[in-house]
Amino acid sequence: MTEKLLSVTEVADRLQISRRRVLAILNDGLGRFDGAYKVGNFWVIPEDVVIKFEKQRETEEVEGRE
Repeated sequence: MTEKLLSVTEVADRLQISRRRVLAILNDGLGRFDGAYKVGNFWVIPEDVVIKFEKQRETEEVEGRE
């Protein structure tokens, strides 16, 4: 089974954040999109990494409300 790879634009649309914010997350060195890599000048992000990021973000939002 092949892993689905997403572009920066696709990730930005899915997470409802700007492309620039996605690029900042990729370049910050904290590994929040662990598994993302560059192909030439373009970043590709595995879909399962984005799903993990979404779940983590939802958990942080819920904890912040308590």
